[in-house]
Amino acid sequence: MKQSLTLSLAVLFLYCLGLQSCAVGAELASSTNYSITHEHRVDLPATLYAPGGEQMPMFERRGEKMLAISRTKSGKNEDNDPNPDADPSQLREGLTRQKIAQERTFSIAGGYALTDRLGLTARLQAGQGSATYRPYIESWNLTENVYNYEYWAGIPLGWDQWQGGTWYSTDKVLITNDYQRIGKTIHRSYRYVDGEAALGRYVSKNEIRAGLYGGLGFADSRFQGHLEREYEPEVYGQHHASLFKVFALPAASFHRGWLEIGASLRTTFLHYNLNGADLNGRRYAAEQKNLVVTEPAFFLRLGPRYCQLYAEQKFLVPLSEMPFPTNRTFGSVGVMSTF
Repeated sequence: MKQSLTLSLAVLFLYCLGLQSCAVGAELASSTNYSITHEHRVDLPATLYAPGGEQMPMFERRGEKMLAISRTKSGKNEDNDPNPDADPSQLREGLTRQKIAQERTFSIAGGYALTDRLGLTARLQAGQGSATYRPYIESWNLTENVYNYEYWAGIPLGWDQWQGGTWYSTDKVLITNDYQRIGKTIHRSYRYVDGEAALGRYVSKNEIRAGLYGGLGFADSRFQGHLEREYEPEVYGQHHASLFKVFALPAASFHRGWLEIGASLRTTFLHYNLNGADLNGRRYAAEQKNLVVTEPAFFLRLGPRYCQLYAEQKFLVPLSEMPFPTNRTFGSVGVMSTF
């Protein structure tokens, strides 16, 4: 009887050891095959041309003057980062992108009616901004050797040079509870200055005001971000460009009481000169191109002519291939006075 009981206990003990061994083996097998990686990229398009609001003067008679100030906002920022707080439980496989394209500029404009038909207008626009962003890679069991050397060199290379945005590793994953995040800091900054002057003819009859102006202008644009180049796409670095422009600007408006609504259609010839691009001390050759764009706009003015609130929506429509990214919509608000 005792021998039978002892034998039964021994068999039961061996059976339990077998179950434990299977469980441990299954855990090791599953942990060896378990891996999740996620890359979050930050795209900083270098929008080197940023037209502001038109602030078109609508004169009625000789001797009238116009002054206006406005703020223009273009582009938008997109952020689909699923794990901004570095929470291991929120780790998801795949690739996400953050696009930063918003810009703000301020303008001051003036005009003078030289005769009962001839008007003069000028405008100065400027804006600047800077911010820091952090693309990153997160994974279970991530080490510095998982990604290629260029990433760790701190050189913000184009995405295509980042091994297609994927990881490679010859090491086996042995532990499942080892979350790590690796990132780097990249900067976005812009400084834009734009000045122009125009001379044209205006008419005013009953409730209709109209004008046709032609002018010249010059813009200086400095941007730290990504710029497509012919042989190296999405080059990150310092980009400095100048733009000489010749434009025609017809506009018309309808007014009644304190309300005025109108539209304009600027057509601009741009001579684009990329003075140079610098990537980590490496200079890229300058380039020059001639471009044509149209800029239809719709505006609303509310109030007496000596103090009108002003709102405008402008669209940028390239008529030639653009060698740099551009925002396509521009919203302006401000105040203007004609006296």
